[in-house]
Amino acid sequence: MALCSTSTCRFANLCLHLSGHLRQGRSALLLPQPFLLPRLHRNNGLYALKNGPQLCCNGWGPVLVSKVQSYTVTLTPHSLIDITKSHAVAFAAIVYWSAWLQCNYPTAFYIGLLRNEPMGFYPRHVVVSDAIRYGLKVLPVDLRYSQAAATAEGQAIRLGLIDVKGFGPAQIELIGVERQRGPFRSLADLVRRTQLDRPHVEALVLAGALDHFGERRQLLWDLAEAYRLMKRPRELPLRSPDEQAQLLPMNRTERLMTAYAATGVSIDAHLTELRRDAFTKAGAMSIASLAQVKHGQRVKIGGLLVALQRPPTAKGFAFLAIEDPTGMVNAVLAPDVYAQSRTALHGAFALIDGVVQKDHGAINVIAKRMNTLQCIGH
Repeated sequence: MALCSTSTCRFANLCLHLSGHLRQGRSALLLPQPFLLPRLHRNNGLYALKNGPQLCCNGWGPVLVSKVQSYTVTLTPHSLIDITKSHAVAFAAIVYWSAWLQCNYPTAFYIGLLRNEPMGFYPRHVVVSDAIRYGLKVLPVDLRYSQAAATAEGQAIRLGLIDVKGFGPAQIELIGVERQRGPFRSLADLVRRTQLDRPHVEALVLAGALDHFGERRQLLWDLAEAYRLMKRPRELPLRSPDEQAQLLPMNRTERLMTAYAATGVSIDAHLTELRRDAFTKAGAMSIASLAQVKHGQRVKIGGLLVALQRPPTAKGFAFLAIEDPTGMVNAVLAPDVYAQSRTALHGAFALIDGVVQKDHGAINVIAKRMNTLQCIGH
């Protein structure tokens, strides 16, 4: 996963802080002191550049390792003049460390990313989707098990209470204090003990954090009764059970959409699955299958719009990250295509008709046309 410069530096600082060598790491990356990097790796215990071959992931050959080593340990005084080379060296080192952590400690790696959000222009659901594609299991927010932030449950990732829309330190502390006194027995018990306002409890319901209490639509209906009971003593049970409204449960699509609205992530399925029929009808191929396509071939891809960049130095070109369940790719929009696609860029999903560009393993799509789902029949 490519991170922007701010995010990369933040992640590097995180790694270096965990190893207790933040200041030395910054000096090694920013100053022309080549002797600091080998020392830094010895102290860290990562040895990613000094002893790279012994720590290579599967598929990382000695040639690649030697190249990273040679570029990283040659921070000479010329680095102050050749800003492009020194910038590339700094990024190469950080990317290498990140790849090593992802390969050897994937659960901790993704938890680290989630705990340090926001990270540049990639939203949380991109990190979660990437973790799922990597083979990790991501567990939803659960009132019984979730801590403040994301945590590890074995090799799985458990999302934290902070992932619920509107939740901050005050709400999380309330839940933590009451949980220490005993588990919540029901929706009414949660409302009574925490006295959270209704929007926060509704967010917990929609996020799926209270699924162990019952079905989500029913829980939303029962909230009114729970808050009524909080304000006055419980009345004698004189009503018939048949008087309680029984609502139809949410279907899979509704659960997916409400959970995404409440948490900003989707773990049951990728959001693109909601428009699979439209993309298939339009002839869109999966992003993962672009690896088998030849350079220069015309293709159609469809997916979720993740991020848009239009740097002032790019002469009007825009760069769009688009994601489907199989991966993410960058689409390059020339100024005229960007101007024609302004409406599509404001939507959640889009179909891109373009040409595959392959350069040293990197895959991009040069967009020729971009449409919204409304333009392709949905």
